Amino acid sequence: MMPPTCRIELRLQLHNDAAIALRLQLLNDAATALRLQLHNDAAIALRLQLYNDAATALRLQLHNDVAIALRLQLHNDAAIALRLQLHNAAATAPRLQLHNDAATALRLQ
Repeated sequence: MMPPTCRIELRLQLHNDAAIALRLQLLNDAATALRLQLHNDAAIALRLQLYNDAATALRLQLHNDVAIALRLQLHNDAAIALRLQLHNAAATAPRLQLHNDAATALRLQ
C-alpha cells in the first residue's frame, strides 16, 4: 500500500495533468475555430469581391454597349439625313431647271 501522502500527491498530479490537458484541448479548439472563422471570412470576402467585380464589369459592358448603340444610331441618322438631303437636292435641281426653261420659253414667246 501507498502512504497517504503519496496517494494525495498522485491525485494532485492527476488533477494537474487533467487540468493541463483540458486547457490544451480548449486552446486547440479555440485555435481551430479561429482558423475556420478566418477561412470562412476570407472565402466570403473573396466571393463578395468576385460578385462586385462581375457587377462592375457587367455595368461597364452595358455602358459600352449603350454608347456604341448610340453612336451607331447617330451615324445612321446622319447618313439618312445626308441621303435625304442629296435626294432632295437632286430632285429639286431638275424641277428648278424645268421652271427656268418654262419661264425662259414664255419670255421668249
